[in-house]
Amino acid sequence: MKHVVIVAPYMGPTMRQCIASFCRLDGVCLGIVSHQPEDAIPAAFQSDFQGHYQVKNSLNADELEVAVRAFIEEWGKVDRLIGYLEHQQLQLAEVRSRCGIPGMKREAATHFRDKNAMKAVLRDADLPVARQAKITSLEAAEVFIQDIGYPIVLKP
Repeated sequence: MKHVVIVAPYMGPTMRQCIASFCRLDGVCLGIVSHQPEDAIPAAFQSDFQGHYQVKNSLNADELEVAVRAFIEEWGKVDRLIGYLEHQQLQLAEVRSRCGIPGMKREAATHFRDKNAMKAVLRDADLPVARQAKITSLEAAEVFIQDIGYPIVLKP
């Protein structure tokens, strides 16, 4: 039996689909950490998960750690801590590190969330990455274009 905790701040359509997928897995004991109370979880899932912990802020690693440790205390272990929202990956990685849970740790999550750090890791591994620069003036754009040529992509 694998003990899995999923961080699901709100029960929107995508999150419900994600939870439904986990509920269909054999051999999984599923816990949910959410901003919402347990009764906000759709009735269709109520018999398929084995625990719920409500937090005020799932972007706070300390709150997530308290929730995960409650599951560890109840179950004896947590094998996986997951969440699909990009902006939660650093906090999830931090809690995995603190609680000894397998999965992506802080350094890898930092590279995942910080495009410049990710590109540096890829570049150091001799993988091609797009050149970039912070452009703050027309002159800086002209210098960049002279250096790399066209096409370019500008983002605000």
